[in-house]
Amino acid sequence: MRLLISLLFIAIFSNTNAQKTYSGYDSDLARIVSSFKENIKNKSKCENLKREAYYLSNDIEKSIDGDELDLKETKQLEALLKETEAVEEFIGTIANAGNNMFVDMNKVFLANQRINASIAKVSNYNFCIDIYKITLNGYSAILAYNSSSTSYSISYKWKSLNLSASGSGTMGLPNNSMRHILDNRDNKDYNTIKISNIICKDITSSF
Repeated sequence: MRLLISLLFIAIFSNTNAQKTYSGYDSDLARIVSSFKENIKNKSKCENLKREAYYLSNDIEKSIDGDELDLKETKQLEALLKETEAVEEFIGTIANAGNNMFVDMNKVFLANQRINASIAKVSNYNFCIDIYKITLNGYSAILAYNSSSTSYSISYKWKSLNLSASGSGTMGLPNNSMRHILDNRDNKDYNTIKISNIICKDITSSF
């Protein structure tokens, strides 16, 4: 009888700890997202938050690799890990904070379930890639998205609609990925940018 009570206590205590672990990680991710939304115009803070998301994903992964969780709890943490990694890449690419150059579009949408940014396709022509505008709390970013199975090197021209700024650029863009082009963090004229003269060169063999 005493053994049965002890086993029940251990099972209940372990389950409570596991739930607290998930809840704690979820709260940490919610805090990172909230701070990101508040500080998205501050690149330095975004870089720190990206780093925090990276450390959090490592902690979640360690918990998953442990042997004290049941199947349900493991699946909960696995789903949370995917969200955390998506948020990290969203911050790195969309906010241009860190060394992320590319992000999978599926991760953009997964992260955005928490972030709630506005995501809009703004290209009106039949280019080899699409141009997106993502806005959040006064921050606006223009990004290129390659939905094809081909990796490209793209060249393009850009200008602000008030004609106060213009330029051109080139960059690599792997298949099924999104990459940052410009944002309005340092120049409010970049709120309204038009991308044109897009030329794509197939570089699939380079990736």
